Amino acid sequence: MSSPVVRLLLITARADIGGGPRHVDLLARHLPGHVERWIAAPNDEPYAAQWRALRSVRGRFEIPHRRFSWRALLQLAAACRRHRIAVVHSHGKGAGLYARLLRLLVPSVRVVHTFHGVHVGEYGKLAGIAYRLLERTLRPLTTAFVNVSRGERQQCLDLRFVTAERAHVIYNGIAQNAAPRETPTGAVAPVILTIARFCFQKHMALALDIADRARAAHPGWRFVWVGDGPELDALRQEAVRRALRNVDFAGPTRDVRPYLRSAAVLLSTSRWEGLPYALIEASAEGLPIVATNVVGNDEAVLPGINGSLFSPDDPDEAVHHIAAIVDDATVRKHLAVGARQLVASTFSLERSIGQLVALYDTVGNARTA
Repeated sequence: MSSPVVRLLLITARADIGGGPRHVDLLARHLPGHVERWIAAPNDEPYAAQWRALRSVRGRFEIPHRRFSWRALLQLAAACRRHRIAVVHSHGKGAGLYARLLRLLVPSVRVVHTFHGVHVGEYGKLAGIAYRLLERTLRPLTTAFVNVSRGERQQCLDLRFVTAERAHVIYNGIAQNAAPRETPTGAVAPVILTIARFCFQKHMALALDIADRARAAHPGWRFVWVGDGPELDALRQEAVRRALRNVDFAGPTRDVRPYLRSAAVLLSTSRWEGLPYALIEASAEGLPIVATNVVGNDEAVLPGINGSLFSPDDPDEAVHHIAAIVDDATVRKHLAVGARQLVASTFSLERSIGQLVALYDTVGNARTA
């Protein structure tokens, strides 16, 4: 028996390289046929052009990049009525504002909101108060919340952003390659890889401190940073000031796999996360991880299984964990196997899509919120 059709509008205020747009892209490509999908997003690269070309996407609507527009909201409301949209799924803060206001303009729609990280820590006092007040005000307009980790869900409960009965934990998932990266049995090229947007959340100043601490004791290590962001220029200047020749700024890329397959360790220095795709992608390739012990990271990295966690204020601990992996082929092999098993059991794309589709089916075919 076929499932009833669910007409879905996906909203993201970003379509550049990042975890939220990546998540929307996976949904656009892999949701089953009974979920008819439209996308509202900025005209950013790389995803905007890709979504225009996808046959699985019924239509695309442009909204500003990380900026609210009343005109865009009214256009989306008209599109929801015209296409009889049943479910609006928003990804991130800006998209969440559009989605919840759509519920006021088109009461028939049901709203699913995914936070992709709770961002209170990046605001000053007054902005933080405004952010918390806004999320609490929008809460009654949300039919279901998706948290991408248990820790994020607890944060949202503590902040009163969600209600327990409407908050669902659904991990991000990816498709795993059949063939893992080769794990060398002897010495490895000591490339310490970081894939991140260079911003406050990702705390790349800590990555710089780690490279600084490592250069004397481990002169052969090379820290490769893939990405860009608002702090890029300041980080480059600081690397020059400290004469850190062991840090390579590789720039952004649409394909991180070659970097993952050539590295010895993936390093994450985030202050907080939802559930980072970079860590799941590394595990899918069998690449060991050393990451800060913060919300999101602590569910993607299981010590002794696929890597190690370290205190966000202790760069020396990070260097110690990296060395324990780089210097021991047996440890690397053990973590590589554990990493791929963890993705298969917990972070598979099939599992993630299946749970979201079940939520869409329930929400989209419900008569009441």
